[in-house]
Amino acid sequence: MSEAGPSATILAVGLVYFAACAFIGWLAARRTKSAEEFFVAGRSVGLLPFAIAAMATTLSGFSFIGGPGLVYSIGLTALFIILPAALTNTFGALVLGARMRALGEQHRLVTVPDALALRYGSRAVQGWSAIAILVGVVGYLGTNILALALVVRALFGLELTLALWIGTALLVAYSASGGILAGIWVDVFQGALMALASSIVFVFALDSGNGLAAITRAIETVNPALVGPWGARGAMVALSFFFVFAVGSLGQPHIAHKYYMLKEPRRLRWYPALMTVAMILAQLLFVGVGLAVRALVARGEMPALATPDGATPQFLLNGLPITGAAPPEEFEKALARAKQSM
Repeated sequence: MSEAGPSATILAVGLVYFAACAFIGWLAARRTKSAEEFFVAGRSVGLLPFAIAAMATTLSGFSFIGGPGLVYSIGLTALFIILPAALTNTFGALVLGARMRALGEQHRLVTVPDALALRYGSRAVQGWSAIAILVGVVGYLGTNILALALVVRALFGLELTLALWIGTALLVAYSASGGILAGIWVDVFQGALMALASSIVFVFALDSGNGLAAITRAIETVNPALVGPWGARGAMVALSFFFVFAVGSLGQPHIAHKYYMLKEPRRLRWYPALMTVAMILAQLLFVGVGLAVRALVARGEMPALATPDGATPQFLLNGLPITGAAPPEEFEKALARAKQSM
């Protein structure tokens, strides 16, 4: 495969996606009439959109850009970053969800530092926790804006700096105008797309690599450790990733804040099942693209990547047959071939 620029179909899909995000922000802005609606969506978010939004914000750009890039570079070690997320995320929801929702409604809380100030009776705790969250979120937000910029650059052939500004402007526009309601429904929109796109791209990834067995054999010719049980970095790094990200996923402020928005906290008992299914679907792309691109590069069918984060954009531009035959026909053919080769 050779590198190619974005097709008209890809450009159209990209434009529709950004237009949809802007439209959601506009609708949310029209519905947002009070500070409570702006910050906690009027405490009226149902369990299904809550679960999809939580999945989307937990995985975010990492699932589509960083994750496949890590699988490409360090193999199955990367899985130990995301494996604990579903476990600790659901545990946090069951332990904190109903409590924070009740406290939020009773005391009109709208932020995580508000809850900490109430718990410890200290304004200092509130201030320092806000600073800690800000410091942590700045880096997290930066990586996600970079992921968006990489997609914008791949779609429209722009310089990275310009793509960063465009991505940032879009995020600020819908967040500032529609508040958290815009954020929730954009997350739902993106989360549903992530699940659907992951399933479709996973099938094409297997097909492009001639099946999982062929992908594994191709990677083993380069570095067998990449597809070993611990990946290229070994057991110590894999287990370190698991425990560090298990603890980190437990207290993510952008997830904990969403508990204030729940309409019916008692329905959280269904959250583990919903979150697990959503995470599995989203991770199909994470694993499929990372391994497929590594195999294609090993076989000389795709140029070596300049950076691992280019795995998904390059696969979508060079390896996904979304032009030519009708997409449903291509998908059915790829699915049949993938089943035969597994």
